[in-house]
Amino acid sequence: FEGGSGSIGVTVNPEGTTWSAVAGAPWITVAPQLNAGSATVNFTVADNPLGSIRQGVIRLGSAIHTITQAAN
Repeated sequence: FEGGSGSIGVTVNPEGTTWSAVAGAPWITVAPQLNAGSATVNFTVADNPLGSIRQGVIRLGSAIHTITQAAN
């Protein structure tokens, strides 16, 4: 299945709090990986060459976002 991209808005309180974005699978990339304050994290998901659905996560501070990608 084709890859794609998206974004996730991050709001922190108090403003200026540092946080990190970590992709939990090698087929997911995130940017920026480190930030301070509220921001938008952009992510890209690579094509899925597998014959099965796959899942990965993006960790934003203490929040976890699950990415589910359909099979090829």
